[in-house]
Amino acid sequence: RKEKARLESERQAQRRAIASKADLQLDHIARYLEAEYEFDGGYWGMRREADRLRPLIRKALIEELLENPDMSDEEIRESIEDQIDDGV
Repeated sequence: RKEKARLESERQAQRRAIASKADLQLDHIARYLEAEYEFDGGYWGMRREADRLRPLIRKALIEELLENPDMSDEEIRESIEDQIDDGV
């Protein structure tokens, strides 16, 4: 019983660490949108789109990091760009 609780605690800690790693890269969404796309609403249109994409990309990124926790920051940013380009 204690072992099961310990394993669950470790899984939760790993998920929190992975979520933190993903969160550190989510600002790349706005930077990439601003560099690569034009928005009718200008800066605020871009911010709205970044805010819309953030939770979608975050969820997919966490799943990707759970499968490959050794992803570098560059690989994470590439994944973000791919998700944006694929229309999330």
